[in-house]
Amino acid sequence: MAPQEFKVRVNAFYGDNEIGLTFPDNWQVTECLMAGHDQPALSDEEMRQALQSPIGSPRLSELAKGKKQVCILFDDIPKPTPAYRIVPFVLEELHAGGITDDQIRFVCAPGTHRPLLFPELVAKLGRDIVERFPVYNHCIWENLVNVGTTSRGTPMWVNREFASCDLRLGIGSLFPHPHAGFGGGGKLVLPGIAGIETVNHHHKHSTENSALGRVDDNVFRLDIEEATRLAGLHFKVDSVLNNRREVVAMFAGDFVAEHRAGVEVARKTYVTDTVE
Repeated sequence: MAPQEFKVRVNAFYGDNEIGLTFPDNWQVTECLMAGHDQPALSDEEMRQALQSPIGSPRLSELAKGKKQVCILFDDIPKPTPAYRIVPFVLEELHAGGITDDQIRFVCAPGTHRPLLFPELVAKLGRDIVERFPVYNHCIWENLVNVGTTSRGTPMWVNREFASCDLRLGIGSLFPHPHAGFGGGGKLVLPGIAGIETVNHHHKHSTENSALGRVDDNVFRLDIEEATRLAGLHFKVDSVLNNRREVVAMFAGDFVAEHRAGVEVARKTYVTDTVE
């Protein structure tokens, strides 16, 4: 009897290829796949329509009118978001609102992770974007401004480049998180572009009801969202992904409203039946 083999995807952003894991034929092996494992990716038009139908917010093209400087946040390499797939549609909306390329900059929001190297920025955003626009790494130690303190005492130090712009938006994705319930939403700001003092206080003092999949009464997330309001994130784009890191659903608009709508889809997409 031949050994059992199962395919596993590896090398995200650097090949996205498959390797085979083999097990002895006398083992009982069950492959547990999430419900949205092979869900089809959105088409260009479906992604465009998601951006043009924001939740709890005017269209990005409307928000862009009359603005002088735009900052686009994006998450780092450990996150699965295919930012290169989403950015062109965000730029379409900004251009429709009268924004020119020289008014736009990108800031990577790695939180306490290390900064991205050039090849990683290219893998995340695409070479065209990295060569056309200023792209910065956030640093938790410097170039920060204070924008207030949350009701739970978290001092909100935020990236200075982000704070200097009058239109501030972010691109991320939704997936289960052990403390915030689900990623996405305001997490791109805290911890994404916050200072070390902010992250330290938040992680120590906002732990009530923090749990995987728990959102609405989760103090860890609620403090993030209050801090993000202080920082002034105007617009957020979050995606739900399949096993190939393809966008299968996309939500845009107010960072809390779109997040809650996205979480409902994420719960159904990522749910996985397990065996006892």
